[in-house]
Parts: sequence; C-alpha cells; structure tokens
Amino acid sequence: MDNKASLTPRQRQIYDYMIEFMAANGYIPSQYKIAEDFEISQPVIAVHLAKIEQRGWIKRAGGMANGITIL
Repeated sequence: MDNKASLTPRQRQIYDYMIEFMAANGYIPSQYKIAEDFEISQPVIAVHLAKIEQRGWIKRAGGMANGITIL
C-alpha cells in the first residue's frame, strides 16, 4: 500500500482528468486549462491542486503554467 491519502470525489475527477489529458496530449494540462474544462474558477482549481499535492498525488512547481508532476 502506498502513502497517498485518499482524494475527495472532485479531487479524484481532477486527478484522473490530468492523467487522461497527459495520455492524449503528451503533457499535463495547465491550471487554466483544467479550470476551463471543469468550468470553475482558477482559484478553486488551485485549492483542489494544493489538496491533491498535500495528499501526495502530484508535485507542483510554482510559477510554471504546466508545472505539475504526477507522482
């Protein structure tokens, strides 16, 4: 078993979306793209991404549009 904390259903949707987007396009979507596709604001996506990162599913590099690494 890994050390990743479980995600909420919405966080899991966002995480799965990032995985699927990367498989289809070869890169992780930007925070802007995620917000656009989920039709929610960028600040809300930022909160979700912060929680996903805290739970050990991703790593973000500050200041970069596509600065997300799937762990």
